[in-house]
Parts: sequence; structure tokens; C-alpha cells
Amino acid sequence: MSSLVKVTAGKPSEFRFRLSAHVVPAGSVTFDVTNQGKLLHNFKIDGHVTKLLARGQSQALVVTFPKPGRYPYLCTVTGHADAGMKGILTVR
Repeated sequence: MSSLVKVTAGKPSEFRFRLSAHVVPAGSVTFDVTNQGKLLHNFKIDGHVTKLLARGQSQALVVTFPKPGRYPYLCTVTGHADAGMKGILTVR
């Protein structure tokens, strides 16, 4: 069974992600990524990355985490992670 994490980019501020969960069990995780910001954003975690998403666009990203750990995520658009579009997902 896959866990579902809803990811909102660009809300509550342009250079932030909001995740529905920050801790998930090991195994398959589906990230449902939606851009609600004004700029292009993407979402990268554990070597997997969405396309660049314009405002209102969404993409599902399925990632398998075989073991527990701390997995950083970020937006790869130049300067966005430095401005705050990054965080850590904990896999238990």
C-alpha cells in the first residue's frame, strides 16, 4: 500500500512547501504536488523530480523508500531552495 503526501508549492508564501505529512512509513509514497504560487516550481526528493509546474498545475511523483531515514526535499529552480523551498521528510 502506498502512502499519500499532498505537497503544495508556493503557499502560504511563494518560497515554501506545505506537506500533508512530514513522517511516513518505509515503502512506496505518492507525492501529489500542486503549484499554488505565481512562479514555476518543482519538487525533488531522493533523486526523483517533477517537471516544472506553472500555477495550478499538478503532478504525481511515486518514490519508494526502502529503509527509514531523513530525506531532504527541495525546489531545484535556481535560488528557490536558498529562499526556503526545502525541508526534510522522515521515513520510519
